[in-house]
Amino acid sequence: MIALLRAAVPLFLAMVAGMVGSLVVTSVLGKHDTVTLAAFAVVTAVLNPTSAAVQGALRGLGPFVAPYRDDPAAAVPIVRDARWLSLATGLVGALAVICVPLIASATGVPGEPPPTRC
Repeated sequence: MIALLRAAVPLFLAMVAGMVGSLVVTSVLGKHDTVTLAAFAVVTAVLNPTSAAVQGALRGLGPFVAPYRDDPAAAVPIVRDARWLSLATGLVGALAVICVPLIASATGVPGEPPPTRC
């Protein structure tokens, strides 16, 4: 039970810190115009599932590596495969984030209005 708590508490604290960070960013963006907030919402909608997929790929590694606790060198191929899986998942997510302007226009987010001259 204690070992489970030792493993779970850092993950829980990281999750809480991420949520607090998101709240701070959203509160700061709330002081800007609607277009900025909409663009942030689209980026977040793309980035969060990507981050969750990469974290899942890395956290899912645990059960496969645990039997090799006494022989870490035997776990190297498993860690290498998990690294490539998480990098590939992150690359797909990064491409999706790069394509956010296209995704935003496809989902109906209005473009930035032209600057007004005084």
